[in-house]
Formats: sequence, C-alpha cells, structure tokens
Amino acid sequence: MMEFKSDNKGVSLALSIGLLLLLVTITTTVNELVIRALRSSHQIEASDKAYFAAEAGVEDALYELSAHTAGYETADLAEPEVRHADFTENVSWTNKWELKNKALNICDNSLASWVEIGFNPTYCGRIYEGSKLVINLFTDDALSTGVLSNQISEAAQNINKLSLSALKIVFRLPPDVVADNLSVFSGTLPLAIDNDGDYDMGSGSGLNEDGPAPFFSKQTCPYSGLAQVDDNDCDGRADEDSEHDPVILWKLIDDKGNSFQPLRGCKTDPQHTSHSTAGDSNATLCEKDFILTNNELSVSLTEADRGVNQNGVISDLAAFIAGIPATNELQMELLLVAPMQAVDAANRLKVPIPYLEYGMTYDAADSILPSTYFSIKSDGYYKDFKQSITTNVVPRATTRLLDLTIIQQ
Repeated sequence: MMEFKSDNKGVSLALSIGLLLLLVTITTTVNELVIRALRSSHQIEASDKAYFAAEAGVEDALYELSAHTAGYETADLAEPEVRHADFTENVSWTNKWELKNKALNICDNSLASWVEIGFNPTYCGRIYEGSKLVINLFTDDALSTGVLSNQISEAAQNINKLSLSALKIVFRLPPDVVADNLSVFSGTLPLAIDNDGDYDMGSGSGLNEDGPAPFFSKQTCPYSGLAQVDDNDCDGRADEDSEHDPVILWKLIDDKGNSFQPLRGCKTDPQHTSHSTAGDSNATLCEKDFILTNNELSVSLTEADRGVNQNGVISDLAAFIAGIPATNELQMELLLVAPMQAVDAANRLKVPIPYLEYGMTYDAADSILPSTYFSIKSDGYYKDFKQSITTNVVPRATTRLLDLTIIQQ
C-alpha cells in the first residue's frame, strides 16, 4: 500500500509572497494617507495664514480710518497705488486692501423704483427701528496716494462741506408691505400707529385717542382737579397717542455747535402757535403727513422746510446749509421714534413695519455725497493661497443727542 506525505513548501512560498504583498499594500496606503494628511494640514495652515494676512489688511484699514472720516477713500485693489503690506523678506505673507465710501448708497433696482410717486432718487437706503441714520453733508478729501509698502497714510483731514441744492428726501413704507395690506393703508389716515401700546384688539379702542386737531388742547381730568392738562383721555399721560405724533425726528448739526431742527407741528397742519408771525410752515414728519399715492405711502422733507437754528433764528433748510463754513463737518441725523406697527382698525390687527426706505435727490457741484458706511475689502496671500475679507463700517457721528429723545408737541 502506497503512502502519501504532504509537502507544504510550495504553499508556504505563496503564503509568504501574499503576506508580503499585503504588507506592501498596507504600507503604501498608510504612507499615502500620511502624505495626504500632511498635504491637507499644510493647505489648511497656508489658507489660515492667508486669512490672517487679509485680516491684518482690515486692521490696517481701520487704523487708517481712525484718522479720517466720511468721504475718505483709498485706491482700488487692482490699482498700482493700492494699500499693501509685504513681509516676503522674512515670511511669505503679503496683503492689499481698499477703503471705499462714496457711491455705496447709489439706488439699486429694488430701491430706485419710486415711479409711483414720480420720484427718481440717486441716493437710497433704509432706516430701522431703534437705530439712528446719519447722512454726511461733507467729505474728507485727504490725499491717499503715494503711500509706500508697510505704511499708513498720515495725511491730515481735508474737510469740505458740500454745496448742495435742490435737496429732497422721501421716506416710504416698503411697497410690498403696503401692497399686501391695502385695507390698512387707505382712507383719510393711511398711517395709524398705536404709540402708547393700549390698543384693544377686541373693542378697537385706544388708537389716537389724544390730541384733537388742529393742535393739542387742555382739559381737566379727575386726577387734575381744576387744573387743565394735556391729557384728552385722562389716562395720566400727556397726549401720547395721536395722529400728530412724530414718526421721524430729524436735525442738522456740525462739529462747531451749529444746529438746525424743524419747527414744531406736523407738515400738513396750519402754522403752529409757537412759530413767528411770518407764516412759517411746520416741518415735523408726523403720522398724518404720510400720503398714500398709487400704493406708495410716503412723506418728504425738502430744503424749503422751515426750522430753527441754535440761536433761535428761523430760516429754511437751504439757508442754514449755505451759512455753514466750508470746513465744518455738517451731518443730518434722523431717528425713528414711533413703534413700527401700523394698526388696521377695521380688522383689529397690527401690521409689522420692518423698516422705512428713503430716497434722496440733490445737486452737488463739488463732490459725490458720502455714503452712510465704509466698505473695506482686503486680500491676503501666503505662497499660492489667497483669502479675501469684505466688511462694512459705520463712520463716527458728531453727536448722540437724538439717541435719547423727549417728544412734546
């Protein structure tokens, strides 16, 4: 009988070769993963360094802006005179950045469609509740060219008040809000605001219960005895809810203490008793002054509006602006002082008003009106990597007087 003995030599060779190939494959895969991880880590690090370079450009822009004000601009990113930092002698970091201010408030398609009221503004924007809008009527034309690499412009401010004429600003509710609520914004009082917050949805009472036309009147209340008070609904608060309530307060002021504010009384009211006897018209922008025209609810102020300066002298806005010295920083400040909710008395509800839009027309022979904010763009570079940052900065205001306002008609 024949006996067979197994020989494992061939199997061991094949197994060894297979294990070797597996080890080579695993080693190659791990090596590739390590290389990819290192490459990815390098790319992330390089990208971060490019971002830091761009961030440094923003900081440089803010540092330069601290010495200047509205109207100041630097060269575009693509121009040879662009601001830039170059640290290639020590590291591979560079950056370049620009400051822009003029022409940023140019009307786009959404804000420029004021055709319903026959208005074609060139300067547009929005005003939000609780925030003050500052329109600069001057420009800082300081020289910003010829600055070397790694340096900041140290040029002094060159303030020039703009020679404005034909000034007009129109404020309106967003057209889509009006179009979606035509039952609210119609009739003799297209804008009704519950200023004191006591409107009762159930009974419909508590809207504009104070201040009968044409002006507020005094009467006695149970709490006042024989004394007459400015409280028509006798709720213990002076005429706080009326169609005569201001919606927008506005004022002009410069850095030398000159100021101009509108005469008391709504624009559509007769001459206010506190005015002079020269027939001066009112200029306060009240609820009742918003006019509904072809689904656009708006109110305007112009250079013909009358006001009083810091010395109590009454004149129109155009005369006040013309009398300000050419090197003064003249600003117009505007503040929303009414709750941003319109009352629909017929349907017993309130319609939120997200913001007011404004459009402005003017003639300025000497310069473009500065925008309400600065745009900063910065590009940072590290080796072959680039990062970009864009941000907006609101310039400083001359005064914060309108941030706290006491209203008394």
